[in-house]
Amino acid sequence: MTATAGPARTAETRLFGTLAYDPSDTITFPDGLPGFPEVRSFALLATPVQPLVWLQSLECPELAFLLVSPEGAGASVSVVPETCRRQGLFAAAVVTLPGPGGGSATANLKAPVVIDRTARTGRQMILPESPFGTAHPFDLAALAGTPA
Repeated sequence: MTATAGPARTAETRLFGTLAYDPSDTITFPDGLPGFPEVRSFALLATPVQPLVWLQSLECPELAFLLVSPEGAGASVSVVPETCRRQGLFAAAVVTLPGPGGGSATANLKAPVVIDRTARTGRQMILPESPFGTAHPFDLAALAGTPA
């Protein structure tokens, strides 16, 4: 993310170093995220693998979430309610990467992050009736096109 209009600001991040961003590109989570209610300002950062994006906190350098589209995580049916899709909202699942012992990456399809790119707001929706769980395994290596 780089400055486009207006005065650029910077945020220090653990993963990306100094991040320059346009304040108008900030995504605000009015209620924070579960476990991080006081952290409300984030930036979406593209990755070379299209179904993956980073959600980087602009307030807490250590806090960044890797997100994957539900389709990228192998969800065969829509995870988010139809009303969200009709409104053109961006929805993605938080990824948990495998530990040093290996295993699969997992995606939290029961509580997708939903972002309204027009209003620049987001929230994590908890879907208690979802048939999906909080640790849906998917092949991150295949998604990224790298050998396992």
